[in-house]
Amino acid sequence: MSNTFKFLTAILVVGVLGLFVFKHNIENNQPAAVPISQIPSGQNVTQVLNNSGHQRYGIYVAANWNQVPEQFIFDDASVRGVMPRLFWNKIETAEGVYDWSIIDQVFTKAVAAHKKVSLNLAPGRGTPSYVYAKGVPKVELTTGNGTCTANPVPWHPAYIAAYSSFVQTLAAHIKTNPAWYEALDAISLTPFSDATSELRIPTDQGLTPNYVCGGTASALNTTAAWQAAGYRPSKMFQTWSTMAAAFGTAFPDKIFKIPVIPSNAFPGINEEGALGDSKVLSDQLTQSIVDDGIRRFGSRFEVQWTALNGTNGPNRFVEDAGTKGAIESYQLEQRTYGAPVCGTNPASCNQDEFKAVINRAFGFGAQVVEIFPADLQSFPTALSLAKTQFETKYAVSTIPTVTPPVPGKPITGRPDPVNPNPNPTPDTQVPTVSVTAPVNNQYISREGTLTISTNTTDNVAVASVKIYINNQVKCTVTAAPYGCQWSWALPSWWPSWWPVSFSIKAEAYDAAGNMATSNTVTIKTH
Repeated sequence: MSNTFKFLTAILVVGVLGLFVFKHNIENNQPAAVPISQIPSGQNVTQVLNNSGHQRYGIYVAANWNQVPEQFIFDDASVRGVMPRLFWNKIETAEGVYDWSIIDQVFTKAVAAHKKVSLNLAPGRGTPSYVYAKGVPKVELTTGNGTCTANPVPWHPAYIAAYSSFVQTLAAHIKTNPAWYEALDAISLTPFSDATSELRIPTDQGLTPNYVCGGTASALNTTAAWQAAGYRPSKMFQTWSTMAAAFGTAFPDKIFKIPVIPSNAFPGINEEGALGDSKVLSDQLTQSIVDDGIRRFGSRFEVQWTALNGTNGPNRFVEDAGTKGAIESYQLEQRTYGAPVCGTNPASCNQDEFKAVINRAFGFGAQVVEIFPADLQSFPTALSLAKTQFETKYAVSTIPTVTPPVPGKPITGRPDPVNPNPNPTPDTQVPTVSVTAPVNNQYISREGTLTISTNTTDNVAVASVKIYINNQVKCTVTAAPYGCQWSWALPSWWPSWWPVSFSIKAEAYDAAGNMATSNTVTIKTH
């Protein structure tokens, strides 16, 4: 055999192998579906019944972080509920190791004082160290003060699995005491955050810009760090969607609250990974999450702004959510009201000015206003008047007293307007889903765009549908019709005699976390 023949044979073998490899890459790494299909536009949100008779209303007091609220908060007659604020790692101190001391004290005191509990959780910087040991990447940041903090990449499967497990364990612990679970009326649904329970991750923008550790105050590079980590708006939305289903399963009859910020909650990175308008991109993602929460939970969903003062507001996300049936709530601006100057001399505090701020929230449609411990001692007259105002609108003649639960016996009393059956039968029925277009064995051209359609139903409501191309998620849709556009293109030099196959399937989810998988459709190029 001549050397020339051997050389030509080798080239042919390498070429064929190259085609196989390239064919595999084409079939498994198609461009993502149109971003608008991955993130809802904010339109067509299902209207729900007005929630003016909802059981959640009044003045709540935000406790200091990772502390049991002081006893005077539980004793104050103006207070309807307490809001403990806890980092994840203060409860789950190591994998599967829990410190329930703060949780237990809060609920024991709340039940004894006949107060409600609104539980605020913060992952973000409060993520336990064991999560990173599982391979979850982290972005290490500083606000320029020399102290570095870690924030996890929230779309990593190990992070989602760990936080979902924590939420399930937390719910199971609270449910060990029926009176505790009855006292819990709301929980923050924040699957990603920074140093609080607000729906956000650290960015270069905002009141407190962040810098990558080792950077300087003149080099705002947080966006670049998220860009390098693979940030995409669709990944964040999918993380929210998965965690919302987990919370819905763990707390099937509770209110879910998300505290939002007006802009720049997320970095200015678009679906292609390129830099874009940070305000527009951040607002689009926030609005999509808010709308998805309303679709899932209706009037059991609460949207809150955490910086109300005497001159600003209303917040557009909160106001819009209220028109769609969600609960509106405001937290006072902590810089102004967390420790009012007159608090050291309560006699000098202007009760009328403070009442005017509460009136602003009330006028904006708030059912809940969150204040701080010092406000109770500084503005007792204003808060007593506010209590009467809330009760007149939301409690008197609309929400009679509910008989306290007795272990082992069904809850009796008036039906909850949001949850008419306080002891519901769990939803275990899976959705139905089938791919209706394209059809099996359909031929497609070498390049183009086609519409993938599904027929999806559920006995309660469809939460989301994932559409896969060759076992890779190409789009996630949360509103009918449950389909999306998909584009592909073979290179011009690809042999016309060698077809490329693609498989298409869908997964449907409901709010209870039930999932169904569709038929698989195979399509081929000519």
